Amino acid sequence: MASLGVSNLSFGLAPQARPVLNSVMLYHCVQAGLDMAIVNPAQVKPYAEIDNNERELAEDLIFNRRADALQRYIEYYEKVTPTEQAAALNPTEGMTPKQRLHWSILHRHKDGVEADIDTIVNRGDFPTKHEAAVNTLNTVLLPAMKEVGDKFGAGELILPFVLQSAEVMKRLLRILKII
Repeated sequence: MASLGVSNLSFGLAPQARPVLNSVMLYHCVQAGLDMAIVNPAQVKPYAEIDNNERELAEDLIFNRRADALQRYIEYYEKVTPTEQAAALNPTEGMTPKQRLHWSILHRHKDGVEADIDTIVNRGDFPTKHEAAVNTLNTVLLPAMKEVGDKFGAGELILPFVLQSAEVMKRLLRILKII
């Protein structure tokens, strides 16, 4: 049996640098057969959501692929402040309500889902609101949760993220139930 205290890896790095390194390390350890991890979900992010450049910087460091890997990692995150990361552009801009709901489940965002459900159900694409609700459940919500499950099965998501996605789904189902 192998266990790992994940955040120990990034101790001493800038706060904005820790989630990526922790996440990439956790992902590769799980792929290599890690049985148990002690992890703070606030200090990791889903592997699939990590930018390719950031992933490569972390993997260079973890796998010691470059002599200057640590320096490059530190320098990259010196230029990224936590407020810049939080103020990133709205990733759902330009999406349809159905696409936003799918994205919200995958990325664990509860805010705004009520408005998207209302828009879909009240659009008039189906003879009744009930039919619109059932269609939304079958074509948007369930496929999104299946994708969450597939990502969990592939080791791209850890259990706390799956539970957060389930909370979004639970909120959406409560809304659909009253329609």
